Amino acid sequence: MNLDLTLTLNGKSLLIKGEIDKKPQNLPAFNVNLYSQSFDLLPLAGAAMVTGSTSKSSPKTASAPIHQSDGKYFFSDEPISFDLLPIANGSIDIHISELGISGQAPLINFKSNL
Repeated sequence: MNLDLTLTLNGKSLLIKGEIDKKPQNLPAFNVNLYSQSFDLLPLAGAAMVTGSTSKSSPKTASAPIHQSDGKYFFSDEPISFDLLPIANGSIDIHISELGISGQAPLINFKSNL
């Protein structure tokens, strides 16, 4: 399946391109590229906080508990439990010319490969 999406938050767009291949009896494979001239993390962080606060007031479900980190960083300093993700082969390439972070100077020419 080919990906060709644009995520727009607060007037800033993130282009998502790539492909996902899930054939029966084979390990899923994906290659995803994220591109933007300028993108802010604040709307995503705000949405996560709203989601976390509304789920606390809703009835309990069988989903994993939401944990609030007391870390001093924008992102949690706790290890990510990747064993909870399904196994797949692939990569995610990120290219953002100016990445805005709440309360910090923007990161210029941010590039990463996961």
